[in-house]
Amino acid sequence: ETVRGYRESTSSKLKTIIKINQDLNSLTEGLTASFLFSTDRSSSFDVNRGYQPYYYTVTPGSHDRATDTFRLTPKNPEQGAAFLSFEASTPSVTATNYYEMVLNYAREFDDKHDVSAYLVATRSQTEVPGEDLSSSLPRRNIGYAGRLTYALKEKYLAEFNIGVNGSERFTKDNRWAAFPSIGLGYFISKEDFWEDSFIGGILPSFKLKATYGLSGTDRIGREDAGRFFYLSEVDLDSPANGYSWGEFGDAFSTGVFTRKYPNEKITWETSTKMNLGIEADFFNKIHLDLDYYTEKKVNILQPRANIPVTLGLTGAIPVANVGKANAHGIDATLAYTESFSNGLWLSVRGNFTYSVSEFEFYEDVDRATTPWLDRRGRPTTQKYGYVAERLFIDQADVNNSPFQTLGEYGPGDIKYRDINKDGQISFDDQVPIGNPESPQIVYGFGFSLGYKGFDFSSFFQGLANESFFIDPNKIQPFVRTFLPDDIRSTIPARGKNALLSVIANNHWSESNPDPKAFWPRLTDRFLPNNNLASTWWMQDGSFLRLKTVELGYSLPDYLCKILAVNDIRFYASGTNLLTFSKFKLWDPEMAAEGFKYPIQKVYNVGLKVGF
Repeated sequence: ETVRGYRESTSSKLKTIIKINQDLNSLTEGLTASFLFSTDRSSSFDVNRGYQPYYYTVTPGSHDRATDTFRLTPKNPEQGAAFLSFEASTPSVTATNYYEMVLNYAREFDDKHDVSAYLVATRSQTEVPGEDLSSSLPRRNIGYAGRLTYALKEKYLAEFNIGVNGSERFTKDNRWAAFPSIGLGYFISKEDFWEDSFIGGILPSFKLKATYGLSGTDRIGREDAGRFFYLSEVDLDSPANGYSWGEFGDAFSTGVFTRKYPNEKITWETSTKMNLGIEADFFNKIHLDLDYYTEKKVNILQPRANIPVTLGLTGAIPVANVGKANAHGIDATLAYTESFSNGLWLSVRGNFTYSVSEFEFYEDVDRATTPWLDRRGRPTTQKYGYVAERLFIDQADVNNSPFQTLGEYGPGDIKYRDINKDGQISFDDQVPIGNPESPQIVYGFGFSLGYKGFDFSSFFQGLANESFFIDPNKIQPFVRTFLPDDIRSTIPARGKNALLSVIANNHWSESNPDPKAFWPRLTDRFLPNNNLASTWWMQDGSFLRLKTVELGYSLPDYLCKILAVNDIRFYASGTNLLTFSKFKLWDPEMAAEGFKYPIQKVYNVGLKVGF
């Protein structure tokens, strides 16, 4: 291992929590207070040792027939080394402090009025190593929240909540925001007319519920959008924006580049949410929880699309709270329990969620001539790309097809469809392809049953209406890639991508010019034409997984008494045992991240003893 190189990692974590509870009944009945402080410290350090071997080539004409030997010529006498190189990472230290103060009140009056109130104040501060001035400053958030509830005879329910949050990312005029909400509930099954009717026998418990309120987030924009929106970021020493001067142009001065323009009007992204639902029990055996929700998002941060040249802006594209989106969906849970006279018991449960989120407004250039690129009315995670028809068969096929402006291409490369019929393949030929990259349907179902000490349970989970895209840059063979992201380095890896069996067995070649082969022609470099988002790399992300299975046996009570224990249970279980999916290259739940640490199948055999 030391000959090939290795990496040593050292990390440590420290977590401390202090909590103080105080009963304040001496002031008024039902009043309590608490204070919590926690501090987390984590640190890590890596040492990378790599090996760059010497490479040799056979010197032409050096074969000695008498001794049957060759003479070798070094290929990298300056770059090779007989020792391991050393590269130490910068030590990373993260510190987080969290404070929380809570005042809680709960009391019942006249055996029918239940009142509760809750107030909480929180403050958090996180310090991480920074690469520049803004990222080196501590990250702070402050929040206040309150809740007031009232219940009359456990039949009529009301709840009011409010959160007041402060964010460091916005200017002082937009730093604070309040997010109120209200909820109502009505146990109609507790009315006398309900209990005395035949409906009460069918639905012994039935509740209506509704909520309406606001929520907000300051986690908006891309990571490279900057931390403080109201501050500009200017590079006063930018080589890319420099210039040459002097009589012979041999003098060079760096220039100025604006990474980010300030915008004091950027504020919270807010959502108005409404939820209507029911909770029902049928015959005290079947429980249904059904909710329908709507959500309207405003102030979505987006880059401005129409910036006049006369404004004089260069470099970064300004952003603003201009986007709007609407979402709706249903969430259902169904459970059935039954106990039989012979000692057999059964429990069946299932859940189903359907959610759709679409843009109401998305700032873009005029799409009158390319309406298929208009994002309005499209899912917020809709992927856009090219429609791949097949692979080019030969040069004649290339010559007789629309010209592709997407980079070098030839026989064996991907052929795209000319959507706008202008005789060439360009940006305007992209269309919405596949399902959204976030699943619109998530579901699960399972059961548990038992009989005379034996019990068995299983649970399935799945999702549907989701697409993901293979990243050909990560699996293309014979090209140098970069070290993993967690090393945060742009140093090329010492080696090249290996050859996946699916590529080796199913790629285009002159001897096998299959226009539907999985992989285009093999090259030793990246070809942008083949590595674009398109239907060629689109995959169906739907799957159904047998998530858990468990078989157990509990000893009878009389044996436990003999052994002087409360209970003994033997069990065997498995996790992620089976997956049903159209996609076979790797676990579909990993989607486009197939080369990260895989999801594991886990088998357990155990004994649980209670004393």
